[in-house]
Amino acid sequence: MYHLQKIYDLKLIRFPGGSFGKRLEPFRGEAKENGYRYVDWNDLTGDAEHNAVHVVNLVSKVKQYANHDHLVVLMHDAPAKVTTVQALPQIIEYFKSQGYSFETLK
Repeated sequence: MYHLQKIYDLKLIRFPGGSFGKRLEPFRGEAKENGYRYVDWNDLTGDAEHNAVHVVNLVSKVKQYANHDHLVVLMHDAPAKVTTVQALPQIIEYFKSQGYSFETLK
């Protein structure tokens, strides 16, 4: 029996705080030279501001910036971010209701 295994070999990084600005230009260049791609976000939930941000606040904040054709939402998956996980179903439903679809980064 043969098993086909799709190899997921994406060299993708996110700069803490984003890759924005002239100061990080050398780091962006170094990442590219070493075969990495980087992604920045254009929407966020605000879960980085505190632990246990109320679900209502997370959903409200993500809606506030959802005005782009292509969205990358910053959310954190640290153990203390329990409310982020709780807000996720509402966030997904909101984006679906607005006509967004979800795709794997390539």
